[in-house]
This record gives sequence, C-alpha cells and structure tokens, in this order.
Amino acid sequence: MKAVSSPLVEPDAAPVENMERADDPAGRRSQWALWAAALRLHQWVKNVLLVVPLLLAHEFTMRQCVDVALGFLIFGIVASGTYLINDLNDLRADRAHPAKRLRPLASGAISVRAAVAASAFLLLTGLTGAFLVDQEFGFTTLAYVAITAAYSFRLKREPMFDVFTIGVLFVARLVAGMVLIDNQISLWLSGFAFTLFMSLAMAKRHSELTTFLRSSGSTPMGRGYEAEDIGLTRAFGVGSALIAFLIMLLYFQFQALASGLYDAVELLYVVPVAVFAWTLRIWLKANRGLLMDDPITFALRDRISWCYAIFTFLAWLVAIK
Repeated sequence: MKAVSSPLVEPDAAPVENMERADDPAGRRSQWALWAAALRLHQWVKNVLLVVPLLLAHEFTMRQCVDVALGFLIFGIVASGTYLINDLNDLRADRAHPAKRLRPLASGAISVRAAVAASAFLLLTGLTGAFLVDQEFGFTTLAYVAITAAYSFRLKREPMFDVFTIGVLFVARLVAGMVLIDNQISLWLSGFAFTLFMSLAMAKRHSELTTFLRSSGSTPMGRGYEAEDIGLTRAFGVGSALIAFLIMLLYFQFQALASGLYDAVELLYVVPVAVFAWTLRIWLKANRGLLMDDPITFALRDRISWCYAIFTFLAWLVAIK
C-alpha cells in the first residue's frame, strides 16, 4: 500500500503537491490564503461581543473606544493561536472528516513545525498585549486561553460539556468587554449569551451527527456523541434557544426599560423575536444536516441572516432616546 505523507511524519515536507513557488506572486497569495484559513480570521467577527457592553452603555469615552478596539485585536490574535493548537491536536480526526480534511494543517498545506511556531508567537504576543492594556483584562484573556486549551485537549470529546464550554467562551468575550469599560458584569447579558451560543454549538453537533448517520451510518470521530443522542441534541439545543429568548425578554422588561435609556420601547421587543427566529432558522438547517460550518460562519455567508442582523440593529437603534 502506498504510504500517505503527513506533516507529523515529515514536518519539513513541501506543504502540498504542485504548490506555487514562494517567490511567485500567485504562490504568495496562496500562502496568505492558507494562513488566513488556518488562523480562522473570519472567526474574529465573534469578538464583536467585546463591543456589545460599550454599545449598551450608551455613553462612552474615547479611551474606552480605543481600549475596546485593542481588546478586539488582542482576542483575535490569541483566538487564532488557540485555533492552531486545536487543529494540531485534531489532525487525525480532521483527516477523516469529509470537510475538515481540506483544512491547511489536515491537508498538509501548512507544516506542523510552522503551526507550532505561529501558535506560540500569537499567544505570547496576545497575552502580553492584554496585560499591557489592563491587568484585569489580561487575566480574563488568560482564562479564555486556559479554557480553550482544556476544550481542545479534553472537553470537546465530552458530550454536553463541549457545548457548555463553548457557551462559557462566548461569555468570556462579553466579560472582557465589560472589564475594558469598567462596567459591572451583567448577569442578564451573560445568561443570554451563554444559552444562545450553547444552542448554536449544539446545532453544529446535531448537523454533524445527522450528516454522518445519513452518509455512512457512523458517528463523528472524536466527539463522543452516538446515534441515539440525535433526539437529545435537538431537544437540548432548541430548548437552550428558547431559554435565551426568555432571558432577553425578561432583561428588556425588568432592566432595559427601567433604565430610561429607550424611547420607542415597543421596538425593543423586535430584538428577541428576531434573534429567536434566526436561531430557529439555524436549527432548521441543522436538522436537515446542512450546517457543516460554524453557525457564525454560515451567518456571514447567508443573505437572510444579514437581513435579520440589519433589521434587529435598526430596531434597537430607533428605540434609543
């Protein structure tokens, strides 16, 4: 049998067969595209959560805006470093996955040695920058990295704990944003984010499970879910979305409206309804096995999701005094 080359076995091997020369402009563009994919630059959009506390404060200083902008950049840098660690740890499983086998590391387009060096550089740079911006923000960022590492090496293989951890990681972004503007941590906002993103994470698991069962009768490698869990993943995920919807309704009723910061209060209720409707759309895709991408990545490419986002933002904007 012909041996299959692997960056783990041959770290110095050429990334892919027939790849363009590094000194060729087309080759350089290919390398940039490979690294952009490996670093998951499109996932930086998740760091918008750092901006949410600033927007909800309604009043902010230039210094706070600068700190949040730096926080956005720093979280992106450390997140890219953790994505590389995750891919290094998942090489075997990714190579057996119908879509993930095309990732730069799994396909051999980027060597293990280069990925290790890049990950170390990004994490060191990001954590140093975080502590320089603010000590409390630095510890929040360090906690994010530690939880992500625990997820990559262990928790992602533990059913239910995996989606709990993802929910916590999204809440960490919100907490980081609150820390940067010296704002009190909102339990309402944290609870909403935790349940919403836990639901979205479960949607991805459910879609993967559905797709694998339909195509090969097997279950996704390294995830810990079995065929019998498909009903549970659906119930848990949709239930979490419903809880997120209720938390946002209660937040508007008991905190946002009482704050006196909103004028057209009836428009505020458009926000939870639109978010819930979008989440159900995600679950419809997941139940049909059509959500192989991360839900956030899917939303960035989906016109209907953009319509939901713009409509929701405009409703919130008009509601402000």
